[in-house]
Amino acid sequence: MEHLRKVLARLREHELYAKLSKCSFAQKQIDFLGHVIEEGRIKMDQQKIQAITEWLPPKDIHALRSFLGLCNFYRQFVKSYSLIAVQLTELLKKATPWDWGPKRADEGCHTDAL
Repeated sequence: MEHLRKVLARLREHELYAKLSKCSFAQKQIDFLGHVIEEGRIKMDQQKIQAITEWLPPKDIHALRSFLGLCNFYRQFVKSYSLIAVQLTELLKKATPWDWGPKRADEGCHTDAL
């Protein structure tokens, strides 16, 4: 409770105000900017994990860029992410022709990170 008082006092000091209807207190878990914070730990949002695993193979470089953008947001949770994503980032280079052949689709390499 003391911590909450300090936070509210600091807000008031700087003429910032919190709308009570938008506040929640003493929560065990909160969703914040695509992450789940629970018991002092930060985890990936399960809906985002599902979106990544159900993502269809990219048809072009723009779709690949979108997919990698979503994956990069969660790279801190994936051990050796850069090693996993290197084969996909290679396709983003201008000198590399777009080739998403059957071999790559069969490997499911666009969802290997998870």
